[in-house]
Amino acid sequence: MIILIGAAGRFLDQHTEGNKFWLTICNSDAKKSKFPMLFQLQVLLVGLSSVMVSISTSHRTENQELHVWHQIINWSIAGPSMVLPLFSANGLLSRLTSIFLGFALTFLLLSIGYEAVFYGAFALVLMAWILFEITLIYSSKVKRLSSSFNNMEDDAIVDGRYLELSDIRIPLIFMVLFNVAFFGTGNFASIASFEISSVYRFITVFSPFLMAALLIFKLFIPFLLVICLFSAITKMNRLP
Repeated sequence: MIILIGAAGRFLDQHTEGNKFWLTICNSDAKKSKFPMLFQLQVLLVGLSSVMVSISTSHRTENQELHVWHQIINWSIAGPSMVLPLFSANGLLSRLTSIFLGFALTFLLLSIGYEAVFYGAFALVLMAWILFEITLIYSSKVKRLSSSFNNMEDDAIVDGRYLELSDIRIPLIFMVLFNVAFFGTGNFASIASFEISSVYRFITVFSPFLMAALLIFKLFIPFLLVICLFSAITKMNRLP
């Protein structure tokens, strides 16, 4: 499901020619990625992480000890995957898709059940939010251009706009999604409410500080998606 969502974002990013609506969100004139095969690499890593999750789960089900090379592979793919989005194209949709895929790998390796589905479903909600916002921007721009007699004056108004009452929807939606990210995978107030076996793929020796750090980092990944999208939407709306 995560790969399909990333492929949908990639498809929209690659098929924007002649469509002003998608050009608004994709920003196809932006600087291209230095690594043309970055998306394929991220998809490959997500697939590899899914395989490692299956292998680790089967070992735990059969009460077998996880091999050291399993842990080495998990650590070696989880770390670099979170750095890869920095090398993506700086277009809005391509960068957000790369961030989504980059942190999906670590989230998958730290998931033991419905959390993986939550990550994909949460990304679909965020995608719906940005499509909603870009639709409002596009429709208001078309309406403004149709009623304006001076394009230069219109551009000046867009660049120097003030806060409006309708802008309050953005922080309200942000707060709702932030709370969903906060409690979507467990009770954040009690770290003991989380299943400790979710860190089994990275560490098998009991280490409370490292285990707690991994669990907390897993909880912050949905926050990161919400914050990145909130930042993108405020820039699209040119909010002061």
